[in-house]
Amino acid sequence: MIFTESKVCFAYSKVIFTKLSLFNQSYKKWGWIFLVPFLVLGLLCWHQEFSFSFLEINGFNNLTDELAIIGLIISLFLIGFSKVKEEDEMIYTIRAEAMRISIYINYLLIIIATLFIYDWDYLGVMAYNLFTPLLIYVSVFHFKLFRLRKL
Repeated sequence: MIFTESKVCFAYSKVIFTKLSLFNQSYKKWGWIFLVPFLVLGLLCWHQEFSFSFLEINGFNNLTDELAIIGLIISLFLIGFSKVKEEDEMIYTIRAEAMRISIYINYLLIIIATLFIYDWDYLGVMAYNLFTPLLIYVSVFHFKLFRLRKL
């Protein structure tokens, strides 16, 4: 039997996301709650050299930026990989397509940055790149979910 592209895509996405255990729906709310303070903390650490004194180790190493990075990654991960109310085959397909699009966009941004940004600025772009795959995935997934529910 010959499969059409949509059936193959559905089968592929179902394999990926059924083997990948998604978080309970309530974790998405916690992800959104923690995203804002960790995002603000990360921007303050990066642009204003902000740090908490109680996170200082050995008098010279401060862990505030590490806290911001870990908090951002965990909160985006909770938002992106928590179940929606009605997790069905269409949602599996949307998740797989959002993942594909986020990878394409992320590597396109890396190529553009490699061509046009140099020296320490390039290192800064690569630091932001820690978050762009998850951020793009969450954005694309929720946009597609919004469009699906709008129909």
